[in-house]
Amino acid sequence: MHRSSVAEVFLTGYKRIDDNVFLIGGQWPRAHTFFTSVDGTSHDPVQAAETLRQTGLLLCHSEYGVPLKHKMLLWTLDFTADPSQLRIGTSPTELEILATCRDFVWKGNKFSGVLEVTIRCDGRDAASGTATFSCVSSAVYRRLRGEAGFESALRPLPRRTPVPTAEAGRLLAADVVLAPADRPGRWLLSPDLGHPILFEHANDHHPGMVLVEAARQAAHATLAGAGFTPTGIDTAFRSYAEFDAPCWIDTELVPTGDPAVRRVRVTGHQAQYVVADVSRAQDAVRAVGAAVEAYDRLDVAFNNAGLGALPGPMHLLDDKVYDEVMDVNVRGVWNCMRAELTAMLESGGGSIVNNSSTAGLVATSAGSPYIASKHAVIGLTKAAAKEYAPHHIRVNALATGATRSEMITGWMAEDPAREPAMAQKAMLKRLAETEEIAEAALWLCADRSSYVTGTTLSVDGGRLAH
Repeated sequence: MHRSSVAEVFLTGYKRIDDNVFLIGGQWPRAHTFFTSVDGTSHDPVQAAETLRQTGLLLCHSEYGVPLKHKMLLWTLDFTADPSQLRIGTSPTELEILATCRDFVWKGNKFSGVLEVTIRCDGRDAASGTATFSCVSSAVYRRLRGEAGFESALRPLPRRTPVPTAEAGRLLAADVVLAPADRPGRWLLSPDLGHPILFEHANDHHPGMVLVEAARQAAHATLAGAGFTPTGIDTAFRSYAEFDAPCWIDTELVPTGDPAVRRVRVTGHQAQYVVADVSRAQDAVRAVGAAVEAYDRLDVAFNNAGLGALPGPMHLLDDKVYDEVMDVNVRGVWNCMRAELTAMLESGGGSIVNNSSTAGLVATSAGSPYIASKHAVIGLTKAAAKEYAPHHIRVNALATGATRSEMITGWMAEDPAREPAMAQKAMLKRLAETEEIAEAALWLCADRSSYVTGTTLSVDGGRLAH
């Protein structure tokens, strides 16, 4: 169950009734310290999600040969519950769980599957749910997490003062996982990392059930005054929620067409944005300052803002075109790097990546101001790399080829022949996707490239080597 306390294990036994179908017994205590309604009369519907999670672990380890030390990666967790069937009686609630295992397979050292369950409480249908997951070895998990997991666990953010218990739909302040944020409909994930239920065993990130609880509390706060008992949650997990960076919880109401049904979309993300004009030095300082304020330091920066220039004879181009391109592409990098370097000097080092272009290495078919600006980015990169290497700050550049980005999609749409013409120039005969550029930038930002500085990395599908 991946639980160290027997009191937190809700399953009591099981038997196989078909090839991949199991009947599992369980029990919910009458007065659980966390999974009980505020008035103490009902089981918390989210307890069904925890029971679903435990069911998956039991069957993976007991029936499908997944080693106990393997780590579970939860991708989705969905459930519906009937609150009228969750009333607490005079004795513990007996559970009968029908579990169907679909696509439970090993692929190399990775095990994955889809689990479907129906939960009956004292003989009555009370909840149902589905989970998709993978199980990987500890070694694979360490490679997936890299340094992030280790560092996240070492320096968790301090807990902020939580929102009032009534706002979160909780009785005890210790059970509240949300803190106030800067605007309505947004909260900061800030649980008690010593909570005996939510953090019952050691973790290097916020567990999935903490995020489910955060979603429930945020939905309750969003529907304040309207009465709220969750009857269902659909959850998708996209990335780890780290301990050492703010995780924002945002909500929005979703129309249902039924006045009796209220639906709230909850999104958790560990990123924030600042609207800024990089050609203005004060805006660059403000943007970097916001990052330092949120994360207490600046470790990496990717300077990606850019402006294109359509090809045309140089002698016919307006000075305005030159000024606009150079202001964003060159002065913008200059402004951002100055602010970033200042922050990194204070924290003892870092890594900066500037996005140039193949036009920064050769004369492409782009406009001459653009070509000049991207050559300048590489020059600034080399100069900064040499100057700040003694301060443990690495500075590199990307020479990106034609990429399916906002800068060129509109231009390509004007003439269907443009995209295949650009694709033909690359060995791979296609345009890059933005995610492929991001992966290269991430590598240069990360410690895996610790001996790389002053370098321009071509990410161009072989275009310059063609």
